[in-house]
Amino acid sequence: MIEDWELGVLWLNEVARLGDGEQAALSVRRKFLDELCNESKDTRFFMGTVFPYNTWVVLGVFWPPKPNNSQPEVVQGTLF
Repeated sequence: MIEDWELGVLWLNEVARLGDGEQAALSVRRKFLDELCNESKDTRFFMGTVFPYNTWVVLGVFWPPKPNNSQPEVVQGTLF
């Protein structure tokens, strides 16, 4: 399940634009897979749990461009 509110707002906007929930869902799916999760993006998901049910959900999505080979990879240092 994806709980990202921006995805929900995108769906509502597409329903208003297209006038059909089914078409809006297809449009959102196309945008999500073609623009956010394509091969040129390094898509990451922010995950969390719904505590009483121990269910994992997607809270948000981050889709920066993939670094090209000429850019050095940045390695995060340790916290402790």
